[in-house]
Amino acid sequence: GQPPALGPGTRKPPALTGKQPHGPSTGALMASSVPLSVIQGNDVTVDLSVFEEDGATPQDLTGLTPQLLVKDSQYDADATATVFTVGAGLTITNLTLGLLTALLPRTLLAVSTGLWYRLDVADGSGEITTCIYGPLTVTPA
Repeated sequence: GQPPALGPGTRKPPALTGKQPHGPSTGALMASSVPLSVIQGNDVTVDLSVFEEDGATPQDLTGLTPQLLVKDSQYDADATATVFTVGAGLTITNLTLGLLTALLPRTLLAVSTGLWYRLDVADGSGEITTCIYGPLTVTPA
C-alpha cells in the first residue's frame, strides 16, 4: 500500500532507512544512525524502511512490534519520550518489505530545538532491537 496522502501544511522529508539483524542469534546487533531535519510547526510524514543486517534485504516485520520514540535528548529516559505505535501515529505500509510511515504532529515540532528519535522493534519474546535512530532537528519556518 501507499503512504497516506499528505494534507495541507504537511511536509515529507526524505525516507529513512535502517538495518535490522536477522534475529537475536546473530550476535552483534547493528542499527543505522540517520539524522532527520523537519520544519517547525508542520505535521510531518516520515517513511521508514527497515533492512536486515546486510543493509539490502528488506526486513519482514511479521511477528515484530515496532515503536517510534521521540524525546528531547538521546540521554533522556525513555519514560519521557512521546511514543508512536502501530495505529497511534505509526503505520506499517508493507509488512513483508519492512516499510512504515510515521506522522509527527506539529504540536511535537512546535519548538525550534533539537530532538532525538529511535525506531525499535520487539520480537515475540519481548527482545527489543533498535533499527534507526538519530538527531531530529526542528528548523524555524
